[in-house]
Amino acid sequence: MIENLKKKVFHLFLGISLKRRLFITYLLLSSLILMLTSVFFYTASKKVLIKRAALSSQQQLSLITSNLGEKIDNISNYAITLSINSNIADVLKENPTVPENTLEHFLVNSELTDQAQRIIGLHKNIYAWDILDTENHWFHSSTTETDQLDSILGPEVLDSLQTNLAFQFLGPFQISGEPTFVALKSITNIDNTKYLGALVLLIRETNISSAFRDLPDSSSRDFYITDENGQILSSSSSGGIYKDFSSYTKSVQRIIKP
Repeated sequence: MIENLKKKVFHLFLGISLKRRLFITYLLLSSLILMLTSVFFYTASKKVLIKRAALSSQQQLSLITSNLGEKIDNISNYAITLSINSNIADVLKENPTVPENTLEHFLVNSELTDQAQRIIGLHKNIYAWDILDTENHWFHSSTTETDQLDSILGPEVLDSLQTNLAFQFLGPFQISGEPTFVALKSITNIDNTKYLGALVLLIRETNISSAFRDLPDSSSRDFYITDENGQILSSSSSGGIYKDFSSYTKSVQRIIKP
């Protein structure tokens, strides 16, 4: 049957004038060339778009990394500036532990707050701060939320502040129901490096994840910070905190799919 069909088509083609046969052949060849050209341009365009998307993502990641670095460096600078402030050190020298007398405690906190607020001011990333005395008790200079850190950090971390003088950026932890990063910096006597206490700065996760926002295409992309175990520490939507990155992103994709 197919052979008969081929013969009929062939005889039909032979019955057409030479001029028309050439015209039909021209159309077929032109269509084939156009089809091949379209496939070539589609493939080439797809590769270019993929390269551009990859380059755009790399540029955004570089910008995000830079923004995050600047944020944490800025917080570190404030912590170090506070930790070496001579007026704060003088207050802590006279009060190595939190005064038991309510009035004395109030006066000490007034001095600490006055000095600290001159430095911190209205810092947009730091929403609260406090100072730990030499026996790991909080002065509650600007907040009582630091009481929650006793069980979160534990005595090992708090005790280590007496010997570990480096700036530490930990978290996020659930503090008052919000994912919060904690910056720690020991305060020492500049003359003899004697431990006087420690400074803690509280930073909401949303302040850190703001580094993801207001970037090109940021509304159509998601960004995440994870630890070495793949646990999400921060994200552009502030969602999925503490969850496994792979499991969370798969569940999000399932929800988005129609």
